[in-house]
Amino acid sequence: MIVFKQSEDFPERNRIIAGLAETLLVVEAKKRSGSLITANIALEENRNVCAIPGRIDAPLSLGCNQLIAAGAKPITEAKDLLDEFLLTN
Repeated sequence: MIVFKQSEDFPERNRIIAGLAETLLVVEAKKRSGSLITANIALEENRNVCAIPGRIDAPLSLGCNQLIAAGAKPITEAKDLLDEFLLTN
């Protein structure tokens, strides 16, 4: 079992998460955040990236909104997520 405790471990942890995921869903992200680092790694590894959009004035929505503007799939309802994982007809 790998345990990450120090902030210097975060880039390695983010790379592992991105590598294990077929699709990465970002729920909240500041303009500069570990979530965006993980999302960018996932994009580099040709993974699918989805994001939940938020208010344009909410600090925790800025990163998700940037991802969507850059081409991430917006998740606006549960069906979008189910479709992404091919769980609906």
